[in-house]
Amino acid sequence: MDTYTNRRNMPYAPTDTADLYPDTDGEPMAASDLHLEILIWLLQTLKAHFVQRPDVYVSGDILTYYKEGDPRAVVAPDVLVSFGIGQKQRYTYKVWEEGKVPDFVMEFSSKTTYQNDLTDKMDLYATLGIPNYLLYDAEARAEQEAITRQKAEEEVKRLREQLARAQTDT
Repeated sequence: MDTYTNRRNMPYAPTDTADLYPDTDGEPMAASDLHLEILIWLLQTLKAHFVQRPDVYVSGDILTYYKEGDPRAVVAPDVLVSFGIGQKQRYTYKVWEEGKVPDFVMEFSSKTTYQNDLTDKMDLYATLGIPNYLLYDAEARAEQEAITRQKAEEEVKRLREQLARAQTDT
């Protein structure tokens, strides 16, 4: 009788979907205390608004898996609202189980997420067919950039005027 002695390490393949689709990504819930306060207030306000609508699901920072079989196809919107799927406790939002993408997602931009929120996330949400995407600029970054750009343009104009005067003086 032969004994099999070649013991290779077999790769682990999870059989429980909870293992395949984790309910946490290890990332912080909010970028700052301000974001957290706004997020909590908004979620409470939306849940209170839809309290008489048992078909409306409101959640925040929940891992949303959008491609069955691919746990890397995941995003965690700061806020999501989905009509027609009911108010129940969920650990994750799996589009194929819910039968639809959320109807509304919202992101709170921060210094570290601003560019990604305006590009990759906006493209992803559009590709998924999410009809409503709102980017909230809690830190007024867009306004600050507009002011910075305006100041730069004013400075360039001032320098051009100085150069023009210097040329006429010579």
